Amino acid sequence: MSSTTPPPALPRELDPTVVSPGLVGLFFFVALFVAVFFLMRSMVKQLRRIDIPGDNDSGPPPEGERPLP
Repeated sequence: MSSTTPPPALPRELDPTVVSPGLVGLFFFVALFVAVFFLMRSMVKQLRRIDIPGDNDSGPPPEGERPLP
């Protein structure tokens, strides 16, 4: 009596409609969202600090003040 071992099981084909990104994809997406949120917040803070020349010349000077030549 000879005993033969069965051949190793062949890997199943993956159905492309069933495969999902899983937790790795979720963590990557959340990390990307958090990074963009903080970058946008920093950009808004930096843009508020910019002094635009000519922005303060919107109206006539207040009484008693003379404009600079």
